Amino acid sequence: MNNGQDVDGLCDLLDRLLDVGAVIKGSIVISVAEIDMIYVEVAVLIAAADRVLTDKYQTRKLLQ
Repeated sequence: MNNGQDVDGLCDLLDRLLDVGAVIKGSIVISVAEIDMIYVEVAVLIAAADRVLTDKYQTRKLLQ
Protein backbone atom coordinates (compact mmCIF):
# COMPACT_ATOMS: atom_id res chain seq x y z
CA MET A 1 0.00 0.00 0.00
CA ASN A 2 1.42 3.39 -1.00
CA ASN A 3 -0.13 5.95 1.36
CA GLY A 4 2.44 8.60 0.43
CA GLN A 5 1.25 8.66 -3.16
CA ASP A 6 -2.39 8.74 -2.07
CA VAL A 7 -1.78 11.81 0.10
CA ASP A 8 0.16 13.53 -2.69
CA GLY A 9 -2.68 12.82 -5.11
CA LEU A 10 -5.25 14.22 -2.70
CA CYS A 11 -3.16 17.35 -2.10
CA ASP A 12 -2.80 17.87 -5.84
CA LEU A 13 -6.55 17.43 -6.31
CA LEU A 14 -7.38 19.94 -3.55
CA ASP A 15 -4.81 22.41 -4.92
CA ARG A 16 -6.34 22.21 -8.39
CA LEU A 17 -9.89 22.45 -7.01
CA LEU A 18 -9.07 25.60 -5.04
CA ASP A 19 -7.17 27.10 -7.97
CA VAL A 20 -9.85 26.48 -10.60
CA GLY A 21 -12.97 26.29 -8.42
CA ALA A 22 -16.09 24.20 -8.63
CA VAL A 23 -19.82 24.69 -8.22
CA ILE A 24 -22.02 21.96 -6.76
CA LYS A 25 -25.76 22.37 -7.30
CA GLY A 26 -28.61 20.26 -6.10
CA SER A 27 -32.28 20.37 -5.24
CA ILE A 28 -34.59 18.46 -2.93
CA VAL A 29 -38.36 18.27 -3.19
CA ILE A 30 -40.43 16.81 -0.36
CA SER A 31 -43.96 15.96 -1.38
CA VAL A 32 -46.95 14.32 0.22
CA ALA A 33 -49.65 12.72 -1.93
CA GLU A 34 -48.02 14.17 -5.04
CA ILE A 35 -48.27 17.72 -3.64
CA ASP A 36 -44.93 19.51 -3.30
CA MET A 37 -44.59 20.70 0.29
CA ILE A 38 -40.94 21.80 0.52
CA TYR A 39 -38.50 22.71 -2.24
CA VAL A 40 -34.85 23.41 -1.42
CA GLU A 41 -32.24 24.41 -3.98
CA VAL A 42 -28.59 24.63 -2.96
CA ALA A 43 -25.54 25.94 -4.80
CA VAL A 44 -22.09 25.67 -3.21
CA LEU A 45 -19.00 27.42 -4.56
CA ILE A 46 -15.65 25.88 -3.67
CA ALA A 47 -12.67 28.07 -4.55
CA ALA A 48 -9.84 30.01 -3.00
CA ALA A 49 -10.91 33.40 -1.66
CA ASP A 50 -8.43 35.30 -3.81
CA ARG A 51 -9.96 33.72 -6.93
CA VAL A 52 -13.48 34.78 -5.99
CA LEU A 53 -12.76 38.25 -4.67
CA THR A 54 -10.80 40.40 -7.07
CA ASP A 55 -10.50 43.38 -4.73
CA LYS A 56 -7.61 42.89 -2.27
CA TYR A 57 -9.47 44.90 0.40
CA GLN A 58 -12.44 42.52 0.26
CA THR A 59 -10.11 39.52 0.49
CA ARG A 60 -8.37 40.90 3.57
CA LYS A 61 -11.71 41.77 5.19
CA LEU A 62 -13.04 38.25 4.58
CA LEU A 63 -9.95 36.58 6.03
CA GLN A 64 -9.91 38.65 9.26
